[in-house]
Amino acid sequence: MQWNDLSPAWKICWSEAWEACRLGCVPVGALILDAEGREISRGRNRIGVDAPAGQIGHSDLAHAEMNALVQVDRRRVNTHACTLYTLLEPCPLCMGAIYMTGIRTIAYAARDTFAGSINLLGATPYLSRKKIRVIEPFSQVMEAAVTALNTARHLAAGFSPVDYADLYAAWQELTPAGYRAGLELYREGTLAHWQAESQPANEVYESLLNLLDDQARQMTR
Repeated sequence: MQWNDLSPAWKICWSEAWEACRLGCVPVGALILDAEGREISRGRNRIGVDAPAGQIGHSDLAHAEMNALVQVDRRRVNTHACTLYTLLEPCPLCMGAIYMTGIRTIAYAARDTFAGSINLLGATPYLSRKKIRVIEPFSQVMEAAVTALNTARHLAAGFSPVDYADLYAAWQELTPAGYRAGLELYREGTLAHWQAESQPANEVYESLLNLLDDQARQMTR
């Protein structure tokens, strides 16, 4: 699925995620649309960096979904009719916040079998009361690209494969191609180069797709 094939919502999520990554944060971006497809808010991971007024920065709570959610004024927005799009399956923090704010549809582009917490829905009587519609990943290629970017960024941030073996093992099992691509991005210095050059989000995405294609061809030789 090429860049031009992505819907505007996913282009925004990817662009927000890349901007977060470019600034040294976890590459996750989120977007909230109303029932008519109009943008309500968007957010990106801002752990360790500044945030504009009305968002969260320099906090472990500064996840992409949180920064999209805290901008929503429920006096003016019917959250029951909104959809939250996020590049990576929401973690426990974000799942709880999504549930509490009344969002009734969640769409995510890549699973996360380490921290992803869609499975919390229905886990308690309270989390069973609201009927949440979940739109699961729509493209294996997109999922691999998201995994690659997250793998490379976590390695660059010092998340050791020894100390965080369970994290990397989960991503490797989920999408081996994405994990291999992430290793290459980090080891070859490609991610650092993209960050230093402020590579445009669409070019980063297309480059990742090319890398995944190259690796697939090598595996079949």
